[in-house]
Formats: sequence, structure tokens, C-alpha cells
Amino acid sequence: MKYKKIFPYVLSIAIMLPITNIGESTEEKQNFKVKVKNKPILPKIIESYPHGNDVVYVYDNGAEYKRSGGTRAWRNFNPGNIRYSQLARESGAIGKAGGFAVFPDEKIGIQALKNLLMSDAYKNLTIEAAINKYAPPHENDTEHYKRYIKSNTEIKSGTKISQLNAEQMADLIKFITIIEGWNSGTEKIITYADTLKNVKVL
Repeated sequence: MKYKKIFPYVLSIAIMLPITNIGESTEEKQNFKVKVKNKPILPKIIESYPHGNDVVYVYDNGAEYKRSGGTRAWRNFNPGNIRYSQLARESGAIGKAGGFAVFPDEKIGIQALKNLLMSDAYKNLTIEAAINKYAPPHENDTEHYKRYIKSNTEIKSGTKISQLNAEQMADLIKFITIIEGWNSGTEKIITYADTLKNVKVL
């Protein structure tokens, strides 16, 4: 079963529910709703670890969920398939799997890709040189990579990364992530928070 983008929000609420909620009375359930309706602070992902080809995410309340199937980029919340490095850690990486950084969500993964492109290692390179570095021939079809970026962004290959405007940077990031692959798999809660003690109501 595939989940749409709404899943993380549903998942966060589900994680706060103790497994014993299934047999609670209507009154108890209503009391729970009263407790959490005033914008609770939802659990936060704080770390991750690989489990075979899967990735397990750990919340600060002890709950865990697993991403299986799909592409490595999707399982790792790493749209650009950035390698685990100091820059990745500084950009919010919470672990690694398959040699690539794992981020707590897609937004942080996208920002990490942008941080990499604007780093000293890339910002003064031309688009062509940057792709050669980012997707080297021993790992990728680099020429296809270049053609795809050129045909979809219309950015000249001699343009330096630092010379891109905001729209061009957004386009470059968008099509890098398309090439790297972002196909969804399945998500499953594997450990529940056993009490409501970690639900903080504002």
C-alpha cells in the first residue's frame, strides 16, 4: 500500500496513541481528544538506522517506523542521493544507509542538496563540470545526465553554479532529483509509544 504526503502527519498522531487504545471506551477516547486538540507538539525524528535495504526512523518518544521498497532516495528522505559527509551532517543528516545520508524529512533533504551545490566544492564549477563531479562516469551515465539537465532547464553548460538565479537553481535541483529517482515504497509503524506521557500540549 502506498501512502500520499499526508501520511507523515497521520503517522505522527498514530505514534502518540498507546497500543491499548483499541479497547478504550468512547468516553476515554473523547477525553484523549480533549487532551490533544490544542496543538500538541508532535514527536520528532531524531535518528535512523538501516535494516537490510530498509531504513528505520526513531522518534524522540521511542516510537519507530520503517520505510521499505521504493528507491534509495525515497527511503532515505534524500532526493539528491547525497553521500554521508560532514556537509550532510551539518545539513541535518541523522544517519546513513546504503552509503548515503538519511534525513528526517524531504524538505531537509532538498535543502541539503542545495547546500552541497552552493558549497565551495561546487559553486565555482560550470554546470557541466558540476555534473561530472556529482554524477561521475564510473557510477552514472554522465552524458545522459548532462543532456537531461540541459534539455529540461535550458541552462547553458558553461554557466557556473554561483551564477544561477533562484528559479534556475530550483529547476536544477528539481531535475537532479528526477534523475536520481523518487519512487515511493511502503511505511509501517514497528514500535509504538506505550503511553501519552510524551505528548506535550501547548
